[in-house]
Amino acid sequence: QLQPAAAQMAAELLTKFGNGEPSGHPTDVNTTMYRRPIPFKATEVARVAGLDVDVNRISDILTDVGCRVAGGGNGEFSVSAPTWRPDLNEPCDLVEEVARLVGYDEIPVTVPPAPVKGTVGLTPDQRRQRWVADTLAEYGMVESLSYPFVGDEDFKAFSYDPAVIKPVSVEIANPLAGDRPYLRRDVLPTLATTVQRNLRRGLEDIRLYEIGHVYLWDPNAPAIPALPGGVRPSDEQLAALDAGLPDQPLHVAGLLTGNAVDSGWLGDRRAVDWSDAVEAVRRVCDRLGARYELRQPAAQDVPSQWHPGRAAQIVAGEQVVGMVGELHPRVNEALGLPAHSAAFELNLTALFGTLDGKPVQAKPIATFPPVKQDLAFTVDQSVTAAQLEAVVREAAGANLESIELFDVFTGEQVGEGKKSLAFAVTFRSPSKTLSAEDSEAIRKAIVDKAEAIGAQLRA
Repeated sequence: QLQPAAAQMAAELLTKFGNGEPSGHPTDVNTTMYRRPIPFKATEVARVAGLDVDVNRISDILTDVGCRVAGGGNGEFSVSAPTWRPDLNEPCDLVEEVARLVGYDEIPVTVPPAPVKGTVGLTPDQRRQRWVADTLAEYGMVESLSYPFVGDEDFKAFSYDPAVIKPVSVEIANPLAGDRPYLRRDVLPTLATTVQRNLRRGLEDIRLYEIGHVYLWDPNAPAIPALPGGVRPSDEQLAALDAGLPDQPLHVAGLLTGNAVDSGWLGDRRAVDWSDAVEAVRRVCDRLGARYELRQPAAQDVPSQWHPGRAAQIVAGEQVVGMVGELHPRVNEALGLPAHSAAFELNLTALFGTLDGKPVQAKPIATFPPVKQDLAFTVDQSVTAAQLEAVVREAAGANLESIELFDVFTGEQVGEGKKSLAFAVTFRSPSKTLSAEDSEAIRKAIVDKAEAIGAQLRA
């Protein structure tokens, strides 16, 4: 409705300053669309925006922005918006105008109540994930986050075969970076880029870990259906959608470089090696209460990114849930990492699945004195410390309180193809004081049981 007044002003200016002659019969071609009045309740301001505004002030604000306001005696208005405000069409638009002019900072901040159904708080897996993060932080590691995108450069650095890994990797249709169009299948490749960045900025002693999802594409998975919009899909359609999605387990990975111990020029200094990564894994599994063991596979079965002689599988519930050890020298060279850089990666989803969640039954504290002994056995190189420890535990029975490996020795003294494993063991009976005869009987049972795996007690 501004155009007639604008045309009239233009005619007057041309007449006054341009010696023009206006028409004596002007025509107003009015094509302005009629706008219906907006029924508006003043209580909408409090309901929608949470603002307590007087009815008269609401009327004044709407009048100031050009609206014609009628009614209002019972808090209900009929508001006609001006033609130059095509954005005012609904009651909520008028509420926004009132809130804008009263001040957004006057809107109170309230948290909407959430209905409580069933158990509240964190789920068991969420609690366990926090335990993992807390345990690694207590070990001195720092958590980091990285983008889950990988490409040919990462495959080459970690010695992945592109022809094998690409068909089982999720490829992004519109990647953020053209050289990284795939989603990671392991956390270590993306964590390594963070370590690289820290090394290039002058840091040397790095202990980083990351908890995140990986994406495992199944080439044989059914095609993802195209679902209609605007309606809720049926349960069958949602199930078909889920069936076509890649598996996305939760992983935790860590990478350690530089010095594990550096207490100054007068103190000790020790470079990182595989044992530091093993200690991190041990602490995580013990915190979770997981039953696990480390198995060193044959050299030809070790994944290409791991050192064939300094890496082991993490086994829980008879399934491999991760790897731990040192990275392969060619991986260190490709990434610019120091020699003997140690790492680990755990499939937390699989590891959590092996936990029963049952409370631990506390044992009564024994008041009888302990008997401590050191037992050293000569075994074949193929026999692991875990195998021998299991034999000692079985033979000692309930009288075994603790066992700890404290020495591994190889050399001419034990013979070719042999090694010596020494354990510090503590015996304690829950019902009596162990006599010398009792201790000797336990020791003999252990020796006899150990002979079954070819272990001989050293003098």
